[in-house]
Amino acid sequence: MSGCGPESADRRPTGDLTALADLVEGFGGALGPKAVLRRDTSVPVELPHEVQAAAHRVVQEALTNVVRRHAAADAAEVAVGGGEDGTLRVTVRDNGRGGTQLPLAVRGGGFGLVGVAERVSALGGEPRTGPRPDDGWEVVPLLPAAGPGVNAYA
Repeated sequence: MSGCGPESADRRPTGDLTALADLVEGFGGALGPKAVLRRDTSVPVELPHEVQAAAHRVVQEALTNVVRRHAAADAAEVAVGGGEDGTLRVTVRDNGRGGTQLPLAVRGGGFGLVGVAERVSALGGEPRTGPRPDDGWEVVPLLPAAGPGVNAYA
């Protein structure tokens, strides 16, 4: 049966690391906080697509929370780099200052960060989210950059 294999378009992950610049730029408009992207050039371009798609989704969900839902922030930073243990570290931080939080009725519900945690865990990664000690919120999942036991940065 054609179109039902693992490469079927409806099953392929969407988004990748190269699309992060446009994604972050889209959240830095006049209605949202200033958002900047910092990408470590040592991150390999040949990471598995599932890992790249998970990183993209993490950034998308975290920035959505900063801009449209929960945070009262006027700035956000996205950083993509290699962890010391061969993982891909995706960091999204907001400063928790100066923004206007949308009314509860407009924010919408959902399971965004729960879904992100499930996606990261399914890949063997470690989801990390929580308040920052100096105000604001951060999402810092560690994703496997290569197969088990392989350091992509070696």
